[in-house]
Amino acid sequence: MRIRRWTLEVLVNEIPLREYVISDSVLGASASNVLKSYVFEGNRKKFCDSATFIAVPGPGTYYSIVVSPSISKIAPKIYVDGRNDDSYVKSSDSSFSIVKGFHNRNRTIRYDFIFDKTEWIETDIPQRTKYGGLGIISVYFYKVKERYESSRNYSSYLSYDLNKDFKGVKIPETKKYFDVALTTKFPKA
Repeated sequence: MRIRRWTLEVLVNEIPLREYVISDSVLGASASNVLKSYVFEGNRKKFCDSATFIAVPGPGTYYSIVVSPSISKIAPKIYVDGRNDDSYVKSSDSSFSIVKGFHNRNRTIRYDFIFDKTEWIETDIPQRTKYGGLGIISVYFYKVKERYESSRNYSSYLSYDLNKDFKGVKIPETKKYFDVALTTKFPKA
């Protein structure tokens, strides 16, 4: 997915998964801005003209995420199924960074990304995520303040949840989520 200079790719076996673009005319008015990528220009959201989906090989497939740009002045933060590990992607010497999973607080354990069959629950209570969404891989790019640029380790400036749980999400059986066939499970590497 590309919006201006910001990109996100999903890799399986180091090969990008094929993306499919669905235009506004196919999405319809009800889903139009819910599924589309956007950037902020000032306080206004500027939406893409389409939504982007990837062709996932199937349950049990390990994957990684590539984000760019990955420079000292930009700190990407990744959300998978509305969850993250409370850290920013470290900038690298290249123009992109590859993330293979989430980490615990002191980065001694990695929880890999694996596509998994969605686990459904019966409930009328809607699931909400503050960032990203269920069945969605999102990246948010933040401008780094000058005093943090030299450290290249933005995660040390965050307050971590020491009891962070990387179990897969359970999705309510509602109309809103009926097309979420795969989510992510997070086994220890």
